[in-house]
Amino acid sequence: SQDARTKTLGSRRSDGSNSMKFRTESDKAQTRRSQKMTGTSASTSPSMSPSEFKKKCKATLAEFKRIRDTNEVKECLMEYGQKDNSAFITEALNLIVDTGSRDQAVRDSIAKLIADLSSSVLTVRDILAGIGSFVEFIDDICIDIPLAPAFVANFFANVLCACNDKITLGALFQQFKNETIESGAAKRVLSKTLAALAKSCDEAKIGAWIKKDQVALASVLKDVSISAFLESSGLGAIAKHV
Repeated sequence: SQDARTKTLGSRRSDGSNSMKFRTESDKAQTRRSQKMTGTSASTSPSMSPSEFKKKCKATLAEFKRIRDTNEVKECLMEYGQKDNSAFITEALNLIVDTGSRDQAVRDSIAKLIADLSSSVLTVRDILAGIGSFVEFIDDICIDIPLAPAFVANFFANVLCACNDKITLGALFQQFKNETIESGAAKRVLSKTLAALAKSCDEAKIGAWIKKDQVALASVLKDVSISAFLESSGLGAIAKHV
């Protein structure tokens, strides 16, 4: 709907993220001293509003895009002290699809960032919930960014390869709801995800992932069999292992 599209695209283009800057090292040191004096820390900081947290996520990701410092992002998320970091994932995907088509290195670095942080400040729930909030509006996003399914698919493939089975193929596609399944958007992302995986993973391994999550993937494919889908997607080599 137009309202949904406006809501989503607005969240990706507004909020003044360009005005948000990382604090200087001296500012951060001063904050740490203040926390010690008052007995507070990032882990005990009060919950901020969703809109404020989203702005901080956008600023943090914009700075990561510039300096590629994973530890800095980790420190920021710890300082924000939120129990639910799914908004960070949603904003990461917003940045991925908004990044120019030639900036594959940027998109790969963001996927690696998410995978690296999944062993510390980000939970599997954060990652899946954040993906769900993003793909809910994938049809609207594709109107402005036709390459969005390919960008999301590459992100999925990178996360699957880097997260060492903490996140499964089926879990990713369970985040697509009926509307995006009926429109065919989920199926397009799945096809492109498998094609991206085929470039870096063993076909037998991909086949094993598919077999493990056949029920979840079948809900995306509807009346099309997995084997037929793979053949029609030019992925017949994988179909032999399913």
